[in-house]
Amino acid sequence: MSIKPIDIQTLFSHINQVGKEQAAQKDALLMQQTVAGSEIAEETQRQDESVNDTKATSDGPGVVDEEGSSSRHQGRKDRKKRDDSKKEQKQVFTDPNLGTHVDIKG
Repeated sequence: MSIKPIDIQTLFSHINQVGKEQAAQKDALLMQQTVAGSEIAEETQRQDESVNDTKATSDGPGVVDEEGSSSRHQGRKDRKKRDDSKKEQKQVFTDPNLGTHVDIKG
């Protein structure tokens, strides 16, 4: 199937129209990006100038469990137990005379 002269004439007449449409599409995309950027800039400017609302606080880590003890206090108890166990592990034989005599020689 070959291209006939009438087809070439039709294609040449549509070249200008196709070029204009493609240029308009490129410009439209650029314009959309510009508008979106300016909207974001205006919104951030408004947020910077306005007073911010406070957010509601949650119950937090101090919630009481079923046994009636607070989770904060439970964490402290566990920490104390770990510290005590570390102290017990660190106990090493110490010399009772160590540090009792001061040697002054010049």
